[in-house]
Amino acid sequence: MSKYDDIEYTDHEGRSCTYIPSANATSAQRKRLLKALQSNPINTIEAREYLGIMHPAGRIKELRDLGFNIRSVPTVVEQNGVSSTIATYHLRPYHDAEE
Repeated sequence: MSKYDDIEYTDHEGRSCTYIPSANATSAQRKRLLKALQSNPINTIEAREYLGIMHPAGRIKELRDLGFNIRSVPTVVEQNGVSSTIATYHLRPYHDAEE
């Protein structure tokens, strides 16, 4: 069992229960992010706006901790006339080691 799975426990009356994280729980955010990455690369702004993940870098780190090979590529974007560098995340095959 991973530290990111649903949590099974016994309540005060001895019943077996499972805590299932809400849609905004980090585990649910990881699942949405991983599903998106399996289709296409996604950047920080897209993860926030379309997936509702306010801290994509944190979810990426957790996915990496679980063994997923995700590469971060610096990407320059312009918003309101200001250039910023954000990350674009790419899910890579397990055998394709980062350089």
